Amino acid sequence: MNLFPLILILTSSLIYSQNSTLNTEKFEDLTSSKKEVTFNNDLLDNTLNLKDADVLPIYKGCNNKTSNLERENCLKTNLIIDSVTKFMNSDAPKKAKLRKGITRIRVVFIINESGSIVIKRILGKWPQIIIDEMTNAVEASPKMIPATVNGKNISVKYSIRIPFNVK
Repeated sequence: MNLFPLILILTSSLIYSQNSTLNTEKFEDLTSSKKEVTFNNDLLDNTLNLKDADVLPIYKGCNNKTSNLERENCLKTNLIIDSVTKFMNSDAPKKAKLRKGITRIRVVFIINESGSIVIKRILGKWPQIIIDEMTNAVEASPKMIPATVNGKNISVKYSIRIPFNVK
């Protein structure tokens, strides 16, 4: 009689640990299947995050913004508007036959010391035509006043989700 509870506990824990292992394996399979397009990443690891700059990059038309929060919001808003406009004016969404509705592409890029955008990663599984057109759209943004630390121009990395509506 005293052995029955012990056997029950051992069997339950053995079954539970096997299920737990299976679930972990399934989760790892799902996460490792996510495709990521990576460009030349030599500079990405040595670049500061946007938030670490003393003065954030200033996007064209955002010269009147005085705080870094205002500059970042203006940068994000204008970058999204400019990129989506250029992207949607191309025929890439139609050629790629994307599903109708709102879609988001996450783009990781650097704003270098001269104020130009250089794409580093595009996250997600996208047809090559979408990657190429979004890269062109983001990199065609106007040159900015670069970020600074201690008065010196620096490169900063930034990540943004760019939403667009496929009709």
